[in-house]
Amino acid sequence: MTPRYDARTDANQAEIVDVWSRCGFWVLDLSKAAATFSFVRREKRVHGGISDLLVWMGPVGAFVEVKAEGGRIEGSEEAFLSECAEHGVHGFIEFTLEDALRDALWLRNVAIAAQRGIRGR
Repeated sequence: MTPRYDARTDANQAEIVDVWSRCGFWVLDLSKAAATFSFVRREKRVHGGISDLLVWMGPVGAFVEVKAEGGRIEGSEEAFLSECAEHGVHGFIEFTLEDALRDALWLRNVAIAAQRGIRGR
């Protein structure tokens, strides 16, 4: 499969980035660059599929795939998120602001708990 270099940003991405930022996360927008990346899954190179965002707080991070409502997940995107899960990396698919807020608050609690564990109680 040929990498897609004309990747478009979903219409709701700016709002979803804003939710993550307001929840205290560092947000890296990978949407334009992600199409040029590839990863190895089961000894086979997969082109594209890297999630749109990388969000980070303290010791905890996650990849976020942004989809407009009614959008669909590409096979390479699904493969990437499966690979993340197999390696213990958090990954989310978000269609709405409610999805983003739910995921951001959950991951924020994970980050706070991890920071307390690292620093001691």
